[in-house]
Amino acid sequence: MHSTEADAVEAFKDWLAIYRRPQTVRNRVHYASRLRDWAIAHDRHLWSLTTRDLTQWLTTVGNHPATRKNAADAVRAFYRWAVEDGRTHVNPCETLPKITVPRGMPK
Repeated sequence: MHSTEADAVEAFKDWLAIYRRPQTVRNRVHYASRLRDWAIAHDRHLWSLTTRDLTQWLTTVGNHPATRKNAADAVRAFYRWAVEDGRTHVNPCETLPKITVPRGMPK
């Protein structure tokens, strides 16, 4: 594992903990870690992933739109933070399509 990638996810966690509820922190770090692991398994670096890579990764997180939206929202937050923190200059999430979750049917 690239130490800078592990360090990045840990630093993201520390930053989130200042502003977000513990469950939100766990959720976003979970998906950032899964993306990091996916990148490593595909011999890629987090900072070299493309929108196409993220789209491919999203197909691995689950079949339900709510799950994919949750994962996409988490990695969007991760890459926004990474750009602001100076870890990368490229945010592949900028062109990642928004995922809409169908409304439930009333009972």
